[in-house]
Amino acid sequence: MKTSFSVSNAKKLHEKIVNTLVEEKKSDLQEAKLLAYYLMEFLYEIDKTAILLEKSIEYDELSLQSYLQRLIKGEPIQYITQKAYFYGLELSVNEHTLIPRPETEELVELIIQRIGKKNLLRIADIGTGSGCIPIALAKQLPDNQYFAVDISPNTLAVAKDNAKKNDVRISFIQQDILTKNLLRIFPLHIIISNPPYICVNEKTTMNKTVMDYEPDIALFVANETPLLFYEKMALYGLDTLVSGGYLFFEINQLYGEAMRAMLLHYNYIEVEILKDLSGNDRFAVAIKP
Repeated sequence: MKTSFSVSNAKKLHEKIVNTLVEEKKSDLQEAKLLAYYLMEFLYEIDKTAILLEKSIEYDELSLQSYLQRLIKGEPIQYITQKAYFYGLELSVNEHTLIPRPETEELVELIIQRIGKKNLLRIADIGTGSGCIPIALAKQLPDNQYFAVDISPNTLAVAKDNAKKNDVRISFIQQDILTKNLLRIFPLHIIISNPPYICVNEKTTMNKTVMDYEPDIALFVANETPLLFYEKMALYGLDTLVSGGYLFFEINQLYGEAMRAMLLHYNYIEVEILKDLSGNDRFAVAIKP
């Protein structure tokens, strides 16, 4: 039988969670406070304001400890709550999808800046994951037609749910972009992708939380072919993009110059390798002549 324990106020429970995370997870204080706010909102439907106002709250100690142990072991709070925030939107995530990153928000902002007020464009996001990129674009630039492609039916189910929750219209397509029979969506004005771009030999440098919980299929590419997905999409773009159409890629910071060379090899023009806010090569932009 579930046993609940009353505490005098939510602020004390928040402080208890923070102290546990600092002591056992070795979180810094700011991270621990944020995690505690997210966890309490998820478990008790109580927001930060109510916590600071010391509202009364009742909780089950065993249940709370089970969630805390998941955090202490390194499971991302987004997978525990099955919720992530991206470009001001709330998205569902689970073990089939990557957690959207701030760098990808920068990619969305870059695209919006370049598109300006153009509309009636046909835009494809290849390897869509949670659908974060086309959903964010569709909220900001609704007068375009969006396509989202992914290999995984489980991932597409999450993306479709996110589009519905955020009230945007996107056409979803299950397809392996590396197969020769890549479904042709023609014509296109823009191709976007944040595909797997981390080489297997980089695993030793990665955060253990990412390695243990996020899907390998969305992260890694063979050491021998670091630009595998990009080259496929560049060729696809030659077939499907209108003249003057754009490629927008999020890239591995180690391969910026290799990316530039590849796109120039395929005769794309105005090729740019742009840095993220951390100063790393992170985005490639190119135009089909």
